[in-house]
Amino acid sequence: MTPHDLGFPPQFDQFRPAQEEAIEYALTTDKRFVGLGAPPGVGKSAIAYALAKLLGGRTVILTATLGLQDQYADQEFPGMVDIRGRSNFACWEGGTCEDGGRLGCKDKGGCPYLAKFRAQQDSDIVCTSYAYWLSVNEKGQGMRAPETLICDEAGLAAEWLSRALDFTVSEREIREAGVRLSSAPGEDLDVWVELSSRLAEAAFARYTSLKSIAPPKFGHARDRHARDLRRAEWLVERCERMAKLDSNWVITREDGKDEGREWKFECIWPGKYREKLFRFVPRVILMSATLRPKTLGLLGIPQKDCDFKEWGRQFPAANGPVIWVPTVRVNSKLAGEGEKRWLDRQVEITKLYSDRRGIDHTVSYVRAKQVADYLRREGLKHINVNGAADPDSQNAREAFEKHVKGPADSLLISPSFGTGWDFKGRAAEYQIIAKIPTKDMRSKIMQARRANDPSYEDYLAAQDLVQSAGRINRDFDDRGTSYLIDDGWTWFKGKAEQHMPRWFRVRREDQIPTPLPKLN
Repeated sequence: MTPHDLGFPPQFDQFRPAQEEAIEYALTTDKRFVGLGAPPGVGKSAIAYALAKLLGGRTVILTATLGLQDQYADQEFPGMVDIRGRSNFACWEGGTCEDGGRLGCKDKGGCPYLAKFRAQQDSDIVCTSYAYWLSVNEKGQGMRAPETLICDEAGLAAEWLSRALDFTVSEREIREAGVRLSSAPGEDLDVWVELSSRLAEAAFARYTSLKSIAPPKFGHARDRHARDLRRAEWLVERCERMAKLDSNWVITREDGKDEGREWKFECIWPGKYREKLFRFVPRVILMSATLRPKTLGLLGIPQKDCDFKEWGRQFPAANGPVIWVPTVRVNSKLAGEGEKRWLDRQVEITKLYSDRRGIDHTVSYVRAKQVADYLRREGLKHINVNGAADPDSQNAREAFEKHVKGPADSLLISPSFGTGWDFKGRAAEYQIIAKIPTKDMRSKIMQARRANDPSYEDYLAAQDLVQSAGRINRDFDDRGTSYLIDDGWTWFKGKAEQHMPRWFRVRREDQIPTPLPKLN
């Protein structure tokens, strides 16, 4: 069997050995769930498309970010339809199709979003994002049910499920709905469950009233009406969720917000709601370079219901080494001479690679700005700093484009590109992992998860570290070195080894080695 036999585009001339093994493994299992630990270089998009063709019926492929969704679209797989949310389409009456739908846009026949939605309903192979899949299937008819669901970057699936479940309610929204509280609710679940019915009734009345008003045709008045309608609709949906809260949720009150006090409702273990993601699809295939048995457990998948297999490194280790260079242990207390040693190490690496592009993963924007300022004082130029917390944001996409199209010695310093972005070839030939990406565990939700699962913090950091290390070696011809300069590695590697895939290795070098040959 060749890619040509399955109708692949011409650039796919043959399957790689690991692709053939993964395809056969997924085809021969009798379990509902299949986990494929597929390291960089396996070619997950080709595996997904081949399985869609071989399994028949309808297949939906989920990706974690718009960047990854773009990669599937760029492959131009025959018959695959790409679908995104209404906010990605422009309404002919102004604004996006998201607002147009709420405001009663009459152009149903020519609506660009509805045209694309109908196309995916008629297609047997569809690619979309976790965010869209989770959202659209909660409303109306949803997408036509598939026989196979393929979850790419499945290491992030639990996070996207959590995002879909979590919600916030503000003091201003409650007041806009016409509800006056005798005392502000605290963080007690039972109080909010009891309040939910009264708040839901008031929210629905406000939504109905706004919906009955003919929207202005143009300008700020139309935008304001769309915003008010959107807020009212969302509040109705959140009140319905509020009524179902149980001990698997925590509430956090935040004061001093623009909308007054806000209450954040977060699900501790989203895996208990796994079918909101899996939708009772009879066959689910999960793929990720960082997929671990624990990942499947966090998604609520029992071991007995899942087959799991992982593959070793696909690229020559010499082309993409991950090197720990002892420097200093990096934490919130880093200052003085230790901080200077850490900054100087980044200057040393960057100057050594002054003839090629690189990335500096800093975990936080504060550290990104600090590093950028220091490097500039040391005479380094062409530095791009991005602090978007969301790697799918427009700011992150603009920073990526500026970097890859910029001068040949550009350095991108950011906490936003550890996952979901490919820096192929000369887009980045080296990268600095300035700190082991441990999570801030001070929030109420993180404390609740750690109290129940002491290894959860190490698991998250291991996932992020492995993802970061894989950003620059995306092809067999790629060459790029990753430098870890956080001495926390000495204790972290033992604690978190079980959460790292077998292909991931870190070696020690006491000095920065000679750079690999530059790509042509």
